[in-house]
Amino acid sequence: MTVTPKRETTPFYPRSPYAVAKLYSFWITVKDRNAYGMYACNGILFNHESPRRGETFVTRKITRGLANIAQGLEYCIYMGNINSLCDWGHVKDYVRVQWMMLQQDRPEDFVIGTGKQYAVREFITWSARELGIDLEFSGEGAEEIATVSAVTSDMAPAIKPDDVVMRIDPCHFRPAEVDAFLADPSKAKEKLR
Repeated sequence: MTVTPKRETTPFYPRSPYAVAKLYSFWITVKDRNAYGMYACNGILFNHESPRRGETFVTRKITRGLANIAQGLEYCIYMGNINSLCDWGHVKDYVRVQWMMLQQDRPEDFVIGTGKQYAVREFITWSARELGIDLEFSGEGAEEIATVSAVTSDMAPAIKPDDVVMRIDPCHFRPAEVDAFLADPSKAKEKLR
């Protein structure tokens, strides 16, 4: 799949009510800046993650779910499209860039992201590895599972090899799935110093 990095000039095509609401916010900011000369900037932020994320966000669902499985509080996490690609960064970096945007002489809009993509599957693998759990994925589509291939630490006392810790559940697929997010933050890298 070829994904074009999104920059400030990329036309918007919102695929969820959340994205539509953010688009309204973007355009009202542009309107007020142009109509009233307000110093107003838009940060077009790609996935910005932190431990404070709500438990329904995919990164928190994965980290919380695997931690609970490691302690025997849950048995399995149920996921949707684990092949989806995201441009993930840490919220602290994004807030720093937002502050830098506000220090400019002229208000401008900036894409904020890392310019790198990783699959949800990779995030699951890395999160498990942090707990000393090695995973092996098998099956395809809705039949795909993640099985424990090894436990290499004492942080996962409730887990043993061959435990199935992740399954695909079609109810978690989004009706208007966006398979890949990739930022082109080159304008921010060039202008925000």
